[in-house]
Amino acid sequence: MSNKLANQENHPENPALGAGTTEQGQVDASRRKFTGAGIGMSAFFTLASQPVLAAVTCKSPSGFASGNLSQRGTPVTCSGQSPDQWVLITTPDAILDAKFHSVFARSASVNYGGTTTADGPSMKEVMAMPAGATAPQPLGREFAAALVNIRKGLIPATILTETRLITMWNELLATGTFTPMAGVTPWTPAQVIIYLQSLQG
Repeated sequence: MSNKLANQENHPENPALGAGTTEQGQVDASRRKFTGAGIGMSAFFTLASQPVLAAVTCKSPSGFASGNLSQRGTPVTCSGQSPDQWVLITTPDAILDAKFHSVFARSASVNYGGTTTADGPSMKEVMAMPAGATAPQPLGREFAAALVNIRKGLIPATILTETRLITMWNELLATGTFTPMAGVTPWTPAQVIIYLQSLQG
């Protein structure tokens, strides 16, 4: 596990994201709540500004968790953009305009609005929400940005696929953590944010 993740503590004020789902994939309201208010410290939520479309060496969740610095062949790079960069796009864009909940499940405590996959805010609208606005923030912003980056080819499929991203989201809803690979300590929501931000150029 990387030193960066190993040094992050699972603070008591960080809420669980929920436990147990119904057959429809919705988190049971009687279980632990997933909220953004306690996800935490501002250091988890921002990275230094990067030039648009700059590339960074990036890793899959398992590679990031293992802290394996060795490279075989040409290092893989990602040029994902941050939520703040995506919200600056002013022209209509089918990917940015896709509804957040058409991809990422709702739960009793994670619902950006609407009741079906055809309503509620778009990816861009979720990314424009200020921290602390509607739970879970800033996690939802980073998942929306990651999805847009994947669909636009800015994150290679060898690093992270849309299917894997959705699995990550669902695991967070169900258990409050995400396990990137067998044998490592599950990541907290704040650590998932750090990982998704590492894919941004």
